[in-house]
Amino acid sequence: MLASRETAVDLGALDRPARARRKRRHRRLAVGRKVRPKRCARHSSYQRGSKMGKLATGTLGVGVTYATRERHNSDMRILLAPNAFKGSLSAREVADIAGAQLAAMFPGSQFISVPIADGGDGTLDVLLAVGFSQVSTSTVDALMRANSSRIALQGRTAVIELAEICGLAGVQDLATRPWDTSSFGVGLAAREALIQGAKHLLIALGGSAS
Repeated sequence: MLASRETAVDLGALDRPARARRKRRHRRLAVGRKVRPKRCARHSSYQRGSKMGKLATGTLGVGVTYATRERHNSDMRILLAPNAFKGSLSAREVADIAGAQLAAMFPGSQFISVPIADGGDGTLDVLLAVGFSQVSTSTVDALMRANSSRIALQGRTAVIELAEICGLAGVQDLATRPWDTSSFGVGLAAREALIQGAKHLLIALGGSAS
């Protein structure tokens, strides 16, 4: 508002008709056309196919055929973190096979192999790979047959894997008899861990035959 002794003029009011015309013009332009969101140049060119390579096919060595689109920039970092395939492959074996096949599909990529476990088969292998030390001990399997097993130690902590001592893998040569099986061997391994100076016992209970 600009004021003087004689008159008071609202300068904003002088510009209102022009602003109203601009708004009406923008509305007319928006009606009847679709406004498409902008896509980044990289995504658009990829969709148009300018960044697409040829279609590559092959087999995974087990009768399975794959088809993948090779891109010019195929350098990637791929994390392989599989669990064990119960009754067939360990987590390490799965990671090695998957890594070999993916390396053929994506040459130039970097692979990081980190097998994992959930308390069943392969738990000790994962812990030994990250710095635990191994101690061998004499135990018995689920059918009370003498066998040798391992304990993972780190400081005063010991980890015992039930699946390795009295798990299903140890009785695959016999018919499944859960009423005749026992986890007595785990107690023998725990006693050995205490003899080794462990104060904390962690028992991975997965994969039991009992």
